[in-house]
Amino acid sequence: MKSSNVKWIDYIEELEILVVRFKGSQVYYLYYDVPVSVFNKFLSASSPGRFVHQYLRGFKYESLSKYAEWLNVYNRLNDITEE
Repeated sequence: MKSSNVKWIDYIEELEILVVRFKGSQVYYLYYDVPVSVFNKFLSASSPGRFVHQYLRGFKYESLSKYAEWLNVYNRLNDITEE
């Protein structure tokens, strides 16, 4: 897996969720219980695609085709936790 395969990433620190989207794909992969230290290593990886393949395999994940739906869930969770 080449680093160019990673289109972008996002990290939701409050929930320890790393979101990865690959080029040419409409699917978003949500990796759960990812510590911020792993996210920081991902940011500095020379090959983000290889990092996903080698280091994130042990984390529970799911794939979603609509990230916007996940953002709506996250926003509702955020509203609940801030009250």
